[in-house]
Amino acid sequence: IFVSTENDNLCYQIIAVYWTESETEPYKYYSSNLKPDQVLAVAEEALLRSEWIYDGVELEEGDKFLTLSTCTYKYGKNSNIRFIIMAKLVTEDDTLVETANITPNADKVAAK
Repeated sequence: IFVSTENDNLCYQIIAVYWTESETEPYKYYSSNLKPDQVLAVAEEALLRSEWIYDGVELEEGDKFLTLSTCTYKYGKNSNIRFIIMAKLVTEDDTLVETANITPNADKVAAK
């Protein structure tokens, strides 16, 4: 995902895509002011919930993330379900993987 601002051109690598309830972790923490170790815990939870396993994803404290969220009706008329795309900021120290190597996540934590 490429994001351009007045001051920067940023590149994010998708690490997880999933459905979740709006009142559960990690969704309820997205608008909070989290400490670095809490941010990492939210990202690790996203990996557990992801529909896909993105091979080669490495997370560490201090990583910065972009989270995109939208309402969805995947599970019927339940308006509390959100579809999430979470991506990690690619820095100069990272190696950008141009083609994702993904496999289905058979053990994902599913939304209710």
